[in-house]
Amino acid sequence: MVAAILIPIIFIYFFIKSKKEANKYHREWITMTDIRIDSSVIGTVSQIFTQKERFYYNKFLFETTLIIQTTEGRTIKLKKIEPITPEFTPPLFLPGEQLAFYGFWDQDYFRFSLFENFNTQE
Repeated sequence: MVAAILIPIIFIYFFIKSKKEANKYHREWITMTDIRIDSSVIGTVSQIFTQKERFYYNKFLFETTLIIQTTEGRTIKLKKIEPITPEFTPPLFLPGEQLAFYGFWDQDYFRFSLFENFNTQE
């Protein structure tokens, strides 16, 4: 008799707990592009690396890593991390483009979400 009452309660408890966890990770996954803009970096793109990473079960992230050369001669590593949603299109970066990136410093790389092109072709 106790098992007939206790087993469904345990199932319901873990079902609710797993739903809350999935919702928490979904919100975190969607807000990956909402980053603070503390500073900016301007430079010329020299190398481009892209990869797809698993975030949580069937949720994936698209990570673009750029290595740029600044006007002062410094080499900086930048990362753009975006959730792969049905309407996602990967950003297009070309070597030699001069771009301005807006974001913040995270450990040894610059994490950005916004960028603008400075190539002037007349």
